[in-house]
Amino acid sequence: MIAPGGRNEDADVAAPPSDPEELARYKEFGLTSFAVDHFTSVAVLLVILTITGLTSYFATPKESFPEIEIPMIAVNTVYPGVAPEDIESLVTRKVEDELATIPDLKEITSSSAEGFSSVVAEFETTVDLEDALQRVRERVDLARAELPDDAEEPQIVEFDVTQVPILQVNLSGEYDLVRLKELAEALQDELEAIPQV
Repeated sequence: MIAPGGRNEDADVAAPPSDPEELARYKEFGLTSFAVDHFTSVAVLLVILTITGLTSYFATPKESFPEIEIPMIAVNTVYPGVAPEDIESLVTRKVEDELATIPDLKEITSSSAEGFSSVVAEFETTVDLEDALQRVRERVDLARAELPDDAEEPQIVEFDVTQVPILQVNLSGEYDLVRLKELAEALQDELEAIPQV
């Protein structure tokens, strides 16, 4: 057919190639062909996947503070009135030496301040925390015999995300400390009376 202006429209449409080698360049994608040939099956599969995904999304619990096990245990020791250098040699090193013998231990970090020692033991993520806690207690009991008599009992602290406070209330005012403490205790009783607390 000749279009106005003398141009042949049939010449603009490319005919499919007849050479088999050239046809091989135009191979079809099997998954697309299957989806086109089986439209109903694909539509049903899409609906099933959508319903399953939405069900899973709404059934999954969502928490602001999910329960996460952190494989770290701290040993804090108070030794009042002692310089950091003495805390380091009299307390921190002795606790470190005992904790270093625990298996599955990844890293030990420590800090010594005036009158205070903190040793943090980090374990491998595969370790059972209850078992690790028991081993730390045993080692701290052994280290306790080597600590000075004036040092307080070492405190073993687990890192627990669930113990992080959601709400913290600070009181201030033109009252003495005794009155502020009374007000704080009254407020604490009121907060503890809330059923969800």
